[in-house]
Amino acid sequence: MMRILLRDMEELVGTCRREIPRAFESDDYTHRVEDALKEVQAQTKTMTDELDQRAEEAGFALRPTQTGITPVPIADGQPIPAEQFAAMSKEEIDGMRERAEKLQHDVGHTTTELKRLGKVAVEQARDVDTEVVRFTLTPIVDELQTKYAEFPEVVEYLGRVEADMAERQEIFKPAEDAAPQPIPGFTDRANPDELFASYRVNDVVDNSACVGAPVVFEHSPTYYNLFGRIEYRAQAGTFNTDLTMIRCGSLHRANGGYLVLQARDLLGSSLSWETLKRTLRSRELQIENIGEQFSALPSATLRPQPIPINVRIILVGTP
Repeated sequence: MMRILLRDMEELVGTCRREIPRAFESDDYTHRVEDALKEVQAQTKTMTDELDQRAEEAGFALRPTQTGITPVPIADGQPIPAEQFAAMSKEEIDGMRERAEKLQHDVGHTTTELKRLGKVAVEQARDVDTEVVRFTLTPIVDELQTKYAEFPEVVEYLGRVEADMAERQEIFKPAEDAAPQPIPGFTDRANPDELFASYRVNDVVDNSACVGAPVVFEHSPTYYNLFGRIEYRAQAGTFNTDLTMIRCGSLHRANGGYLVLQARDLLGSSLSWETLKRTLRSRELQIENIGEQFSALPSATLRPQPIPINVRIILVGTP
């Protein structure tokens, strides 16, 4: 069943990567976005037109600057020259300053409303994007959930996959610009395959070929050989990982069966021996790298869920 789920998830991701970007490039998508933003654009134009009209009635023109929008006094549609401004009486200057302050207040209020409308526009555009993603995704997920109806955890997992893909709709949008060339010796951070790694199924253990309970002989019972590990890849000077880089140990392969170990080799590794006893007592097997156990500082890494374990350990050796 695991291999079937693995194949189904590969097909799900492949279909979405083919079909959803095409939908984002279609004329229908463009028209839907335009229709969704039409009302917001109309409100924005109305507010800016009203503000320009109030500024003109007050004898000002609005000019954008690095710090915002500034009222500029005008006469006959042109900014008032410095010499004309210097010739004005104190009463005229005070009146102009009073009108400018009132207009600046209106500018601040309008700017706040325009920012709010901008957020509304972004939300409406995202709603359209979500609908586009779900149009392709939902029928496939519904079919898979019906297929795996007898496995509630798989059904729940598929529902989370659908919700996550709909939330991350930007990963399906075609890149507008050509991707930059990766630096030699480093992995390209924008590798599309890595964006979809979280939707892959990692077949950590596959005992489908076993006849009866598994019997595993571990000739080198080091910590990682017994309990598994999380691998990392170098990316632009940093180390990253994902669920596909979780590797099992011999205890995973022997789960439900028997694990045969050389006593001298096992006892020669105190960390393996103590961790094995703790694992057998708790009946839970945790994949955790050694460095994370003894590091003084917390690090960002994967935390795989502990696996229930039921295994018999057979120690062999000389008297």
